[in-house]
Amino acid sequence: MLALYDTFNDRIISRHRKINRVVRACLEINRMMTGGAYLPMTIKLIDSHGDIVNVDDQTLEEFQHCYDRFSTY
Repeated sequence: MLALYDTFNDRIISRHRKINRVVRACLEINRMMTGGAYLPMTIKLIDSHGDIVNVDDQTLEEFQHCYDRFSTY
């Protein structure tokens, strides 16, 4: 399972099964931020034991590609 992770507060914002859902959640949160506010977020993996681990480079690149594609709309 994938998680949208708040790197500033070290906590999970939301959990998703697909990368495009993580991207949409990230974009939605960015749209809600006002007044120049910014929340640093990344994608993490929740393993079968419930531990939060970093994703591999390929998944991170796919996340960035989807984010760039959807954020232009």
